[in-house]
Amino acid sequence: MSGPRPSSAFVTARRIVRDEAVARTERRLGVSPDVMPAISGIAEEQLRPALGDTDPRQAGWAALAAGTLIAKNGERLASAAGDQPLDHSFLCGLAWAALLVAVVGDTLLGIEEPTRARAWEPTPAALEAQRTARELAIDPPDARSLAAARFVTYAVSEISGGLEQLDARQAGFALLMLAVWIAGNAERITEPLSRRRWLPRRHAIDPEEASAGCAFTATVLADIGESLVSR
Repeated sequence: MSGPRPSSAFVTARRIVRDEAVARTERRLGVSPDVMPAISGIAEEQLRPALGDTDPRQAGWAALAAGTLIAKNGERLASAAGDQPLDHSFLCGLAWAALLVAVVGDTLLGIEEPTRARAWEPTPAALEAQRTARELAIDPPDARSLAAARFVTYAVSEISGGLEQLDARQAGFALLMLAVWIAGNAERITEPLSRRRWLPRRHAIDPEEASAGCAFTATVLADIGESLVSR
């Protein structure tokens, strides 16, 4: 099976991630340019064995699409609860993690497709990630989680419609594994956001809120992955 054929919108999204989005986000958050490559490199290195013979084009386009969609809608997701003020640190953690998802997706697209001797099946690590991902759900439901559920429906539709010949199971399990990795490394991923020294004090990042925003991105990504696997 050939890899997904992305729509022009997702091709453009990839170009923006590579040429503009990372540098723009680094400047806005006051993060050193060497941070994102280091974090995404660790993520990709640790995920590769779990992906097994997953087509990196399936995993890559799904991650790039999901990451850009979460980043574009992050403020709406973060401020969904009318009685909760928009937390700057939470939003920064959410946006940074969403960008990481997209960057990892772009990296996966540069990997040569593995040779398959048999029909694709998820690895044991992928199945374990699916079980773990189900524990990421927000409980009890609140306005933010309900908004996330509506967003997941929208995102799955956008991903399925914008990636012709998408293998939903391969893509979905890849997103589940990436979501679990991000959830388990939320503090590590967002730690650079609170180490900034050259931005005004009013832009200081609360580490706990930033980590919570990163974990929220992982939850949304896991829900997108589960929805794709179930299609």
